[in-house]
Amino acid sequence: MRDYTNKYFSDCLEQIEKDNNEIFYLNDLVSEEFVFFKYFLISNFYYTATIDNYSYSIEDKNSLLEALYYQLHLITMHDLNWDALEEALNDFLDNLKEFKYICLLFQRGRKIQEVLQDELEILVGIIQTINSNFQYKRVFLVLN
Repeated sequence: MRDYTNKYFSDCLEQIEKDNNEIFYLNDLVSEEFVFFKYFLISNFYYTATIDNYSYSIEDKNSLLEALYYQLHLITMHDLNWDALEEALNDFLDNLKEFKYICLLFQRGRKIQEVLQDELEILVGIIQTINSNFQYKRVFLVLN
């Protein structure tokens, strides 16, 4: 198997594990580097999903919730609202036994944050609540 380890990726992983933040910012990785970072996380037993690797642009609350639904396969999410997302993420974590860390990756995260600042703040609040409920698992956003 290929080894995707490099100093920057290792430093990022160390920072992610040391900090208790729900958002981690990357230094604008180009497309191939971003994919390699994802592979690096997977090889370190992180569950990853690239949320904005979605067929439609993420430009409002509904498209963000829809992207989360499809990219994470949140089959118990029956409506596009924040309460349904929180419930579905809790169900998802209950069923994800092999992984301690769950990374919601956004390759165009800073651009999405510019457009959907309020929505990402709500998402971070949901993640904080979920992280406080799960003693041995942690969800976080990685914005490129």
